Amino acid sequence: MDQFTRNQWQNLQGLDLSFNLLAGGISLSICNKSSLILLNLAHNKLTGNIPQCLANVSSLQVLDLQENKFYGTIPNVIGELQALHGLNLSHNRLTGSIPQSIGNLSSLESLDLSSNILTGVIPAELTNLNGLEVLNLSHNHLMGEIPQGKQFNTFSNDSYVGNSGLCGFPLSKKCGPKQHSPPSANTLGSEEN
Repeated sequence: MDQFTRNQWQNLQGLDLSFNLLAGGISLSICNKSSLILLNLAHNKLTGNIPQCLANVSSLQVLDLQENKFYGTIPNVIGELQALHGLNLSHNRLTGSIPQSIGNLSSLESLDLSSNILTGVIPAELTNLNGLEVLNLSHNHLMGEIPQGKQFNTFSNDSYVGNSGLCGFPLSKKCGPKQHSPPSANTLGSEEN
């Protein structure tokens, strides 16, 4: 039976432990599950940093860590999860800026980073997410002009509410001369040439 269980765990494709009052940090052993497609640890009492080693789970399509007590920054290595379709880190205590590397997630359809303590500007690289259908960056401490173009032109005020430092479309708050927008991904590419 132990061997059967061990083999099943090794080939695990989905792990949903949401709504279980789990406490402590994420076990690093989860990072060795290369076949894992879904990891849902939402609505628990998990704490600590989001492990960098999650980048090893390259098949991961859905990562849902919402409604926990994670703190620290969003790891840049999240941008290495190329198969990711859904990323929900909302309702935690995450700080720092939104990693530019999230703009590398070409399969991403849903991004929810709401209700954290994120600061800085919204990276222009996020406009590269052509398949993004859901964006929620509300209730953080983001500032500056909202990037424009592609999918970003389709999101409403609701995606940004609760960030008093943000300005520009679709918000009614216009940007002043001191509130420069981050350069667009297209501008960055042309400056390098």
